[in-house]
Formats: sequence, structure tokens, C-alpha cells
Amino acid sequence: MGIFNKFSFIFLVLFLALSANAEVQRHRFVIQATKVKRLCKTHNTITVNGMFPGPTLEIKNGDTLEVQVVNKARYNVTIHW
Repeated sequence: MGIFNKFSFIFLVLFLALSANAEVQRHRFVIQATKVKRLCKTHNTITVNGMFPGPTLEIKNGDTLEVQVVNKARYNVTIHW
């Protein structure tokens, strides 16, 4: 086996070993107006899955993230990452 073939084989094994831990994480965000009580007052607030602030996503390097967003709010919404 030539040195190039050995290097290619080692690179392939390392690549497969590192990518074996990668996951596909799927989330669904439902955006809607929800009554939220803050400081003794109730307000309609835009929430994600009924939460304000929205959920925390913990993603590892190499993972794939898929987010399906369903907008049930009255207006267009922008999500910033």
C-alpha cells in the first residue's frame, strides 16, 4: 500500500469516526399570541410553544438542526438565532 493510500484510509476512518456522533435534531416551533402575566398585568405576547422567552436549543458541533416553524400569530414573525 503506498503512502497516499495509507493516508487516504486513515483520513476516511477518522472522518467516519467523527461523523458517527453527529445527530439530526428536529424541533417544531408554534408561534402564537399567548396571555402572559408579568408584573401583575396580563398581556398578549408572542410565544414559541407557549414559552416566553422561547426554548433553548443545545446543539453539538457537527449536528444537523431542522426547525419547522408554524406561525399562528396575527402578523409575520422573524426568528433570530
